Amino acid sequence: GDAGFQRKCLNAMDGLRSGGRTVLFVSHNMAAVENLCSRCIWIDAGKVVMDGAPREVIEAYMNTFANARETMADLRSVQNRRGSGEIRYTAMEYLTPTGEPLRVVRSGDSLVVRFHYHAQKPIVYPSFGFRLYTEFGTLVTDTSTWHHGIDIPLVPPGDGYVDLHIEFLNLLPARYYFSLWITGAASPVHDNVEHCGQLDVGLANVYSSGRMLDNRSGIVFFPQRWKVDEQLMAAVGPKAEEK
Repeated sequence: GDAGFQRKCLNAMDGLRSGGRTVLFVSHNMAAVENLCSRCIWIDAGKVVMDGAPREVIEAYMNTFANARETMADLRSVQNRRGSGEIRYTAMEYLTPTGEPLRVVRSGDSLVVRFHYHAQKPIVYPSFGFRLYTEFGTLVTDTSTWHHGIDIPLVPPGDGYVDLHIEFLNLLPARYYFSLWITGAASPVHDNVEHCGQLDVGLANVYSSGRMLDNRSGIVFFPQRWKVDEQLMAAVGPKAEEK
């Protein structure tokens, strides 16, 4: 049905659940499942694939659609770059906070973006940074280790990596692109690689309401809390079917 009909149904089921009744909810609406259910069963071809907490089952289900997606981007052969080349990015990858490959990224997730590099010689006081763009070229952010007050005295020759920890990804669902750069004390630019990494952000139940935000709502969302006067909530309005 349309959005209004879906809202009425979800409100009705939430009321039944709150009243202590058992509700069997069958849906592909992942946010609604996560919001309404305390237990989730994933069934495929008539067989139970997984039975457990909604978020765990949903993540496992979503991973089946992303297994073919590479979690690491090889940057060694990228030609669209400039800089001295004395130190260069060689790869970037998405990881979970525990270091596992991350194939599905959703709004509100915690993740680690690992930037691999190779230094041809000792590099004095480098700054590692990135720019993030929407798929339409709008700059979302441009930040670096320097902005965070991290002064790296020396990077020795060889391979290494730096990790970008994102505690709470407040991007709305859409496709985004990373551009990476490294600057240093001896060289204005060691490496600058444009649009070298793709980040696809999926829908999530960020406000625990089952009502998901998408890219029509902007680029980012803000953690927030609304407070409505108790008298407004107690007011008697039209019946749900009349709304």
